Amino acid sequence: MSWLDEARQKAAQMQKNEVGTGFSPDTPDGRERLERRLKMLYDNATEREIAKAVDDAIDRFSAPFDEKAFMDFLRVKLED
Repeated sequence: MSWLDEARQKAAQMQKNEVGTGFSPDTPDGRERLERRLKMLYDNATEREIAKAVDDAIDRFSAPFDEKAFMDFLRVKLED
């Protein structure tokens, strides 16, 4: 196998891995990433407010989650 074939194989493997890491706030890792993102966006919101807003959004929307609609719902809940 040449170095070019190896590089193509590696790139294809990386793309497969990225597909599985989409927007998924219902998993523990996805929720943690979302809460960190929300803390940066809405610095006046407390951790408790963020957790409650995420819970409300998960209850309202069903999987697979539409990131834009999900974030719009959270924006309304968390903005001052």
